Amino acid sequence: MAIKNLLNDLDWRAAARLAGARFKHWLANPVPLSFSKIGTYQNCPYKYHVIYDQHQPGKPSPALAVGTVMHNTLYAFESITAKDRGFADLERLYRRHWDMEIGEHRRRWGSSLYQTIAAEKGSSADELEKEAFEKGILVIKNYWANERNNPNKVRYVEKWVFAELFKYHITGRIDRIDQRPDGSYQIIDYKTGERIYDQTTLKDASRGYGLQAGLYYEMSREAWRDRVSSFVFRYLQKKQSMLDHLLESWMEQILAASRQALAGNASGAARPERALMRERMIAKLDENIR
Repeated sequence: MAIKNLLNDLDWRAAARLAGARFKHWLANPVPLSFSKIGTYQNCPYKYHVIYDQHQPGKPSPALAVGTVMHNTLYAFESITAKDRGFADLERLYRRHWDMEIGEHRRRWGSSLYQTIAAEKGSSADELEKEAFEKGILVIKNYWANERNNPNKVRYVEKWVFAELFKYHITGRIDRIDQRPDGSYQIIDYKTGERIYDQTTLKDASRGYGLQAGLYYEMSREAWRDRVSSFVFRYLQKKQSMLDHLLESWMEQILAASRQALAGNASGAARPERALMRERMIAKLDENIR
């Protein structure tokens, strides 16, 4: 009887209207976007087609695997209560995740992941793997040195954010969000590589890290309003932080990049599936701009 009364109390018309609105919203916005998807398409439309339409991601590169190790290590470390953790915990977690990611490849395939680039580098796979491991030790040492004197509070680590920008569904995972002493939020993205991009390159919001920063910054502003004050790329190997602030005016360039990433490939290479749906999205996007 209680269930029957509950069903009678439901506003079926309102529920139907809501379901219809959600369906229309999905129809107008059929493709969720992320920085990695946009970047992949900009670099190679066919690679996008293989990875996201045919669902064949392929084997990870050594650089991406090490990036995964570092991100998982820092996530696990930040999950430990601050007063109970030390560098020994950080190193232990690093070794564990290195074994889970790099060591597992060796156990499964009988060779080092670095075998794929050994000939190109003119070195043995074992030497390259050892060198990468030692660089990882340097990264966590730099991280620990920075954290000991960090006045900010860590609010989120590996935080998924979702937003609707220009009628697109945008998703992203932010490495870390700190709260400053003044209460404002700082968005942090870790970089474990050695190459550091200059400010001019980073301010090009049409692609690469500039696009990533702009998207994540705007998505964070969508989620936490005016509490977000800055975006920082933190290069762990170099103890450097760059790109302290992003301007909202950059989003015009980001919009153009998103449009280009969704558009069909004019050169004749394989286009992603559901191209017609994407073209409809682009048409709606243009209407918003006008």
